[in-house]
Amino acid sequence: MFIRNCICAAMLLLAGTAASGQAPESTTHGFTVFAGGNVVGREAVTVQQTADGTTISATGRISGSLDVVIERAEVRYGPDWTPEVFEIEATVNGGSTALYTTFDGETAFTRGVDGDERIEQTDAVPAGSLVLPNVFFGAYAALARQLAGAADRQEFPVFVGAESRGAMQVTSTGEERIQIGATTFGVRRTSLSYTTALCCA
Repeated sequence: MFIRNCICAAMLLLAGTAASGQAPESTTHGFTVFAGGNVVGREAVTVQQTADGTTISATGRISGSLDVVIERAEVRYGPDWTPEVFEIEATVNGGSTALYTTFDGETAFTRGVDGDERIEQTDAVPAGSLVLPNVFFGAYAALARQLAGAADRQEFPVFVGAESRGAMQVTSTGEERIQIGATTFGVRRTSLSYTTALCCA
């Protein structure tokens, strides 16, 4: 099922500035997902920051080899970017997926259903892991914010889903200008490598 497989995607994430005051900050953006240069889906992504932490949520649809409708997806982090909860409700090729993961220190507890399979899984995960489930590309907003001050070769532990984790490593960074329609603007491009590791408790 899709939660357990690694899907590679390239995205341009426009990371907002971190909340600096006491008032909540909430932004919603539409993201277009590309695969092989073709548009394969869209997600509406909301990032909300409060004194209690950051919540990233989304709805959307992805077509192609998989027909995925994301009815609701959400990742919640504490103020120090420690993961707290990941939830997703979706249909994949007509089958239902509903997973709920909570994090306690270096342990992730996942339960729910993924198609015809019932999931009850406990995984060991490195402290401070970023939650980057495949298909829920809006979750990469957390990585984008971490990359703002990242150095070359810096690594970020990643939790993908039950029995699946890995690490992102910065391989290079640079400034360049890109054009979308008639608008040209400067961006900071970061290249990453991803190493997969199974995490079975």
